Amino acid sequence: MTKGPAYYFKVGFRRWRDWRYNMHTDKHELFFKKLYLHHLNTYFKNAETILEIGCQYGRFTLELLKQNKTVFATDIQEKYGSYIQKNTSSKHFHYTNEPILKTLEREHPIRYDLIVCLEVLHFVGALEELLQSSAKLLNPQGQLIFTVRPKGFFLEKMISIGNFKTLENNKNTEAQNHTYHSLEETKALLLKYGWELKMSAGIGLFSGRPEDRKHPLCLPGDLTTQEQEILFKLETSEENQHWAINKARYILIVATPSINSNK
Repeated sequence: MTKGPAYYFKVGFRRWRDWRYNMHTDKHELFFKKLYLHHLNTYFKNAETILEIGCQYGRFTLELLKQNKTVFATDIQEKYGSYIQKNTSSKHFHYTNEPILKTLEREHPIRYDLIVCLEVLHFVGALEELLQSSAKLLNPQGQLIFTVRPKGFFLEKMISIGNFKTLENNKNTEAQNHTYHSLEETKALLLKYGWELKMSAGIGLFSGRPEDRKHPLCLPGDLTTQEQEILFKLETSEENQHWAINKARYILIVATPSINSNK
């Protein structure tokens, strides 16, 4: 029997979070990290206390700790926290082994300048829970950073590998095990739960991992340095962001509680 988002929501999506590659060294992931930091460096620089939900092996946690930030990180396996602890000398790292619902429901010792939840929500269908619960965990002027996966990414992936039968029958396991949100749908949910959109950006407008698409031009790690520089400019172009964001690997969102919302 196929297990959908509701199942992984309850168990903490353990099946999906045991990555087959190292995000710190994988040549494709290094390019995507560069894209993320292009959009997020200013927000990271201006924050002192961060709650990172779904930190995995600390791709961004370690970056924040190098900047002497205080990071409270959560995920669903102890080995993630152990890995980060072994790779930092910072005394400002705190790890809790728990699924996203528990993080959102429990009491926290402080309020945060940033809450970060990257490449997690499409696994578990928890976007609305995040929007409902995280405002009360933020300091005044605090910000929420998260990603959603647009369905355009899934459709392009299926078309690129010629899987038209799956699209017609709508019986694909990946589609059943993930949740998708366009930028427009995400904006509507932000408004519903009292958030103001500050920034949106597509991550991976024209690029992906080997398992994402069939065409080799989408693999940034296989490009020359010069080709990667050109691809980076294309990926971060405002014009390209405007028309291609709903087919990106992820849509990156930065939001703040609106003035009229109640924390």
